[in-house]
Amino acid sequence: KKIDAYIQKHPDCKSSNTYPQKLRGEPQKLTVYSLPLDLLFYNIKNGRFRMEYGALKEKEGRELRTEDPADAKKIQKLLLDIDPKHTLYLVNDIKKMRQTEPGVITIGGYILNGNRRMAVLQNLVEQGDSSFGYLEVARLPGKVLPIDVWKIEAGIQLSREKQLDYDPINVLLKFEEGLNAGLSSLEMAKSLYGGFQEKDVVEKLQQLKLIIQYLRFIGCPKQFHRVKGLDTHFI
Repeated sequence: KKIDAYIQKHPDCKSSNTYPQKLRGEPQKLTVYSLPLDLLFYNIKNGRFRMEYGALKEKEGRELRTEDPADAKKIQKLLLDIDPKHTLYLVNDIKKMRQTEPGVITIGGYILNGNRRMAVLQNLVEQGDSSFGYLEVARLPGKVLPIDVWKIEAGIQLSREKQLDYDPINVLLKFEEGLNAGLSSLEMAKSLYGGFQEKDVVEKLQQLKLIIQYLRFIGCPKQFHRVKGLDTHFI
């Protein structure tokens, strides 16, 4: 409702550009908006930092609420610290070029793609430059199926090239998430760019199954940060 009210009051926030996506198998062009950061929320379910979020959750002893400013600050720090070199590159790129590609949000403002960009923009605002207080985003309609959400996130983030930004454990967890959303290994492979085959997805799910068994064996179930850097041991 707050986003709707902002768009109505600031019609110039609507971009002439659109963002193509498939929803329920049908091509659609999503409207792109420039929205204030305080209307948007980090997505703690985002596969790109699921392992790191798990470690933060264990440290805090609870689920964090991205709607809470104190918790949002902790998630922002987590995002900036995952890969300091990449964060510095992103800061310099945004300072020089601003935003070149829109993020993707749910109708309620949760970020499916663009969490690290938002963290960087928020940091620049905190350093005194309020001109960075907006994120360009394509906004999904309401009632989007979990399968569509997975396909959007994975299609953007799990291509061969983009996988370099992912920790290998988070790649495995993203495929598990697709399985839980109701996608078969074949459907997941078809949803991704870069020549994925069904056997590639099956192998990654088998690898994750061994990691889950190992973590249970050492008494640390689902604490995936404990196997960071050890993914090749389970191939």
